[in-house]
Amino acid sequence: MGHGGMRKGAGRKPESNVMKKATAGEILSEVDEAELWKQLLNSSNERIALDALKYLTDRRDGKVQQAVSLENSQPFEVKLTVQTIGT
Repeated sequence: MGHGGMRKGAGRKPESNVMKKATAGEILSEVDEAELWKQLLNSSNERIALDALKYLTDRRDGKVQQAVSLENSQPFEVKLTVQTIGT
């Protein structure tokens, strides 16, 4: 069942096609970003407008916390060792 180990073509690809921050900055310096965001927010495609709105509100307010539920019928033990190093 296992498919581990080295395989030709496996692993991360070289990041040669990833846009660098400097390149992105140069491109964005040539446009009016606020105007582009307004165009996205006013898009006739509701999906684009909603995604733009969600992105901007997440950036402004931070993402909403998601609840995590851990249910375990088995008891478990937590051991904690605290050690002071130095004086």
